[in-house]
Amino acid sequence: MKKLTKNSGITLIALVITIIVLLILAGVTIMSVTGENGILSRSISAREETKKAQALEELKEKIMEVQIDKKGDATLQDIIDALQSDTENSYTVSTELATITGTTPDLTNKSELYILYKDYWFKINSKLEVSFVKDSDSNDNNSEESGKDEKEEEKEDENVVKISDKASLEKFRDNINKGEKYENKTITLTADIDLQGSAENQWTPIGNIEENAFTGTFDGAGHKITNIYIDTTDGNQGLFGYNKGTIENVGMESGTIKANGDTGSIAGYNSGRIEKCYNKIDMECIGGSHFGGIVGLLENSGTVSKCYNAGNLQASNMNNNACLAGIAGWSNTSDTTIEYCYNTGNITNNANTAKDNVRAVGISDERGFINSCYNTGTITLDQTGNETMSAPVASGICGQINSTGRIYNCYNIGETKIIPSNKTRNGSIVGYDNKAEIKNCFCWCSEGAKAIGQVVTGATYDITEKTNKEEMKSIAEQLGDDYVEDETGKINGGYPILAWQVNGN
Repeated sequence: MKKLTKNSGITLIALVITIIVLLILAGVTIMSVTGENGILSRSISAREETKKAQALEELKEKIMEVQIDKKGDATLQDIIDALQSDTENSYTVSTELATITGTTPDLTNKSELYILYKDYWFKINSKLEVSFVKDSDSNDNNSEESGKDEKEEEKEDENVVKISDKASLEKFRDNINKGEKYENKTITLTADIDLQGSAENQWTPIGNIEENAFTGTFDGAGHKITNIYIDTTDGNQGLFGYNKGTIENVGMESGTIKANGDTGSIAGYNSGRIEKCYNKIDMECIGGSHFGGIVGLLENSGTVSKCYNAGNLQASNMNNNACLAGIAGWSNTSDTTIEYCYNTGNITNNANTAKDNVRAVGISDERGFINSCYNTGTITLDQTGNETMSAPVASGICGQINSTGRIYNCYNIGETKIIPSNKTRNGSIVGYDNKAEIKNCFCWCSEGAKAIGQVVTGATYDITEKTNKEEMKSIAEQLGDDYVEDETGKINGGYPILAWQVNGN
């Protein structure tokens, strides 16, 4: 037998090491392709994410179609009806995550839906916002445990107060009116609230005096208030009397509101923020100075955003220099903002007793910033029997505005009139302009009206007047990114709408 030499031993060791290295490299290469974070795994994951994103976008498009069909007022029930009638796609709709019952979901006291679409579960909340929840084949038990943990955390969060019925809303109201502070707390509605109002069961506002003003966050979560009843000679009335916090995502659906000045359906006084709220109640002002569909008096950096009024408002016996308006009765300081709002209600101010300068307006009055708002309602200042009253005002956007005020990107197609005979301050955009900054506004003027009723000498403004009302349907692009066309004509008769009216945001 041939004897191995020292050199041959070294050669054999080198060969073994080489083989081991090659095997290691091969393993690394295989792992880089097939391992948990390998190329193949990442490719599959990316493909899944693409499919998930595509399904989410398709679901959003479906909801947008329903929103357009319902003129921006779609509900969860409308979504259920639309999905169940869709013959081209398959949806499973449930009020419980990963629960398939085969029956139509019961929405009683529910504020969200779960949709199984293309192997993914999605959640739709009361604001019709869609989010991905889980894959259809992921661990249901883990998901349920996670859901339980989240609910326990919510219960333990002392800064969240949940309100589900009339009694709990009244208890919250009474606590505020006794001086309890809810600053840094969020009050959330978990259901629609029927106040069951009547002459014997009248609503007392939340924050009944300024010292008890609300300073927290009130989130209606897309729910509505029904059957509110207010019939009083007092002012500062509404769901809230005084608000210095945030009120959002709540609608005033039905009831009676008849009160004195500084009254609005959402708040009588607001120096906080009111956002994504609406009013559909016909309201009556019996005196005072400032009365609005959403808020009565707005001041001290107060903001109203993405709100609308669809209720008809009427007034009588208002004071001198008083205003009845679709959104805010009076913007008292230059730092106030009204943005992305609209009015479709008819505003009628019977100026039967005042001696000077009573106004009927589509949006608001006097000071502050009005941005991207529109009016389609009929605006009437009726001074029949009081024809000697001086300086009556009727206007689609702002009654009178001073030099600190600004109006951008607004339009009016509502009729404006002063009766029994038109006076000079009948303005489609502004009744009386005292050198305010007015940019990129559009209007159609009814008989007797001008773009601006009366202008102080030296004032300049940028308003385009259309002699043909139909021409106003094509101005969305000129108004800017806050507007889109009403392509179907189902939301606003073909006239421009605000972008949030379609997508809810």
